[in-house]
Amino acid sequence: MREPLPSSSRVHARASVLPTSNLPGLRRRGASVGARREPATRSAGVTPTLTYTTAARVDESARRRAAPGRGDRRPAGNRAPDGRESAGHRLDRTQSREARVRNYLTEFIGTFFVVLTIGLTVVGGTPLAPLAIGAALVIMVYMGGHVSGAHYNPAVTLAVMLRGKLEAREAVPYMLAQLAGAVVAALATRAITGQTFALAPAPNASMAGAWLVEVLFTFALALVVLNVATSSRTQGNSYYGLAIGFTVMAGAFAGGPISGGAFNPAIGVGPILVHALLGGGSLGHVALYIVGPLAGAILAAMVFRVQESEA
Repeated sequence: MREPLPSSSRVHARASVLPTSNLPGLRRRGASVGARREPATRSAGVTPTLTYTTAARVDESARRRAAPGRGDRRPAGNRAPDGRESAGHRLDRTQSREARVRNYLTEFIGTFFVVLTIGLTVVGGTPLAPLAIGAALVIMVYMGGHVSGAHYNPAVTLAVMLRGKLEAREAVPYMLAQLAGAVVAALATRAITGQTFALAPAPNASMAGAWLVEVLFTFALALVVLNVATSSRTQGNSYYGLAIGFTVMAGAFAGGPISGGAFNPAIGVGPILVHALLGGGSLGHVALYIVGPLAGAILAAMVFRVQESEA
């Protein structure tokens, strides 16, 4: 049976023995840090370690390592000592790229199916087209809300950006994905039905009335989105998709016979482009479906800011 450590040594070990794993910046050579090696022992619960005879030296060494610009000479940022980008930072950038691709793909798919529903119901002359369009939007919002936010509308994207929930550098790719989805949906409508389509104000409607309809109902849509999908007071609700879809449905029933009922630059512009290229149509109403909805979105962002400030 081996002898246990003398009582004085046990006290010394408890008071001043620090494992080297807790001091990664200190070298194991005793001469460089004022340390001496204790004889190895195999008593129960005691392992060979470095014993630092002066606690003040240990404290000073720890302070040197913690002080900025001293002790730890590793370069700041996400680069290794040789100047190369660290593997962790590369992984973060890759994951960020993948997240952006998921967002853009979701915006493309959601816009595609909403515009495809519009095209098929318009070409087919479906009397309850607004109901089908609103239902399609509800479905797509629930499909992609947790991924990209389910904008499917450049005007909504603008409102969310002004709200501060989307960076400006992300807004343009969102809008391009939405426009691409609308164009492809218009092409798909032609492939299915053999016809192109485009929204246009009613022949007997005034242009002032058409502009007001596009501005006001886009304002309503964007304001609903900001309140049910971005406000902390409604966070976690399960009705956001219904609120958004029913807003579009109401606008389509009420304002569709006047302005065409786009409330969405992608819906207004994408089919018009395809109709102009393949169906002999004109681009005469492009400004109505771009400027009107964007103006409504800006107005909604301003009103929402007032709502939040009064909360």
